[in-house]
Amino acid sequence: MLQKKEKWIITGVIALMSIIVFINLGKGEIQPWDEGLYAIRAKSILHFNDFWDQTLYSSGGLYSSTYPPLTIWFMSGAMSVFGENGFSVRFFTVLCSIASLIFIYLISKRIVSFKYSLLAVILTGSTYVWDKFSREGMTDIPLTFFFILTFWAVIKLRESDEKKKIIFYSIIFALGFASALMTKIIISFLPLLFVFLLSFEKNNKKWYLLLASIIAISLASPWYIYMIIQYGAPFYKALFVPHIYSVVETNSPKLGPFYYLNQLLVSNPFVLFTFVLIILLISKNIRNSIIEKIRTDYVLYASVLWFGIIFIILSIARTKMLHYSVYMVPPAILISVIFIENMKLFIKNYRLIWLLFLSIIIFTVWSFSNGIRQDIKLIFTAYHFSTNALVLISLITISLCAVIFIKGKIIQNLTDKFSTAFIFVCSLMLITNIIVLNSFYTLGHSYGAEKAAGYVLKSNENSFIYLYHEATSSESLNPQLAWYTMGIMNNWIEGKKCKTYPLPLNANISDTLEKMKSLKENIVIYYKPKEEEFAKVVCDKVSKEWHKVDFCDRYIVFRRRD
Repeated sequence: MLQKKEKWIITGVIALMSIIVFINLGKGEIQPWDEGLYAIRAKSILHFNDFWDQTLYSSGGLYSSTYPPLTIWFMSGAMSVFGENGFSVRFFTVLCSIASLIFIYLISKRIVSFKYSLLAVILTGSTYVWDKFSREGMTDIPLTFFFILTFWAVIKLRESDEKKKIIFYSIIFALGFASALMTKIIISFLPLLFVFLLSFEKNNKKWYLLLASIIAISLASPWYIYMIIQYGAPFYKALFVPHIYSVVETNSPKLGPFYYLNQLLVSNPFVLFTFVLIILLISKNIRNSIIEKIRTDYVLYASVLWFGIIFIILSIARTKMLHYSVYMVPPAILISVIFIENMKLFIKNYRLIWLLFLSIIIFTVWSFSNGIRQDIKLIFTAYHFSTNALVLISLITISLCAVIFIKGKIIQNLTDKFSTAFIFVCSLMLITNIIVLNSFYTLGHSYGAEKAAGYVLKSNENSFIYLYHEATSSESLNPQLAWYTMGIMNNWIEGKKCKTYPLPLNANISDTLEKMKSLKENIVIYYKPKEEEFAKVVCDKVSKEWHKVDFCDRYIVFRRRD
């Protein structure tokens, strides 16, 4: 009876998380860069039947077609059913997100009680970066789902003694691993970590997984071999991930190696417990008690290595991208719920436990309020103390004093009575935050392309100028605008073309704009940079030859003066 009740509860929670992620999914424009690049590839399959290789019709050719096409295939299939729109572009990603929650539950229930396996589902779905990229047509959520699927298959294989079941879970692993290889490049080999860890066990099960790994690589190989034969060095050199050793597309945030630490804590404050458990794991004082636990707990051991390896590699990599945080969310949550359930075993000092709870509250406030984050940053950068910052600092100070000076017995009693309630109330706050974001905030960060493109499509002009600031050579592609101009920017429509005109992000803008006078096109679409001072200079200069006819958020449309 109890198991039946638990099934209804977890079904209800996953259904709720599914509804949340579907809220306003089709609203908001196709986003640059990755979502737009993949959407154009998927659309080209419908228009040109280039199922195997979309290079010819992709934005930038190999620039966007280097990545394996599995997600693009599913995206194209959704378009054939739901039409060429944002919902179709994001549909497969959402399905992978929901499936991930199901398997997170199936994995976590093997290491914690039902209550905390339920918490694992809630914390995963309410993590900001997870929700954000579950609602964009990118490859990170599908890839992470395939990681989770292979992880689950290995866990089930370990638990099985019947040969039929071992073979079945080996097949699941092979399909999941092959799907990962057809979704992304180097990072897709992560499932081999799970195989490697199993190799230390004294049984023959590792040989089944080794064979499954070979089969998976064989299944994915034809596409890679074809692309290497077709394009040679430009293709296979892209497989060596320049993001690790160079800055790609100016994505090098000021936080440097602390970028992902900050993003994970802002996305979900409970990730703090992940880092605490890992620190405890390497602490000499209690290392033995935890190691004794993980020797008999493959899930925890594998999760720590999964999280730790990716976190270290990405933190030292020169390129930092928010969507890479997604790969670390599932293992971080699994580690976190293990810590939460066993907190009193790991930490005997109740004051320290309450300091951790206080930290969760602080990070939750930090997560929910960008204004407070900016106010705190101003304290260290401009020595400016705002009222909000002072109030927060005062509350933190008072709370710290309370934790330090309240009698230990009182703190212990409060911990025993309210710690579980505290955890679930904070989780409810995270869910509420995600519901608010999905319901009332437009998906994405760049808008106006659809309206700007509509002006071009309604005109009788055969060409237009795309004016942009060139931080990198790929800026000319703008897959968002390319999507809404119906292929004009990718030369899909005979007789229609786009002339790209790059501008520097420096004081030489005026000189470059002077040369525009010789252009014959009547329509100019300008993609504004974040630097308002540059946008003002451009608008003033361009307005002398072309008058402003429409302002579309990040885009401005100009028409030649009569």
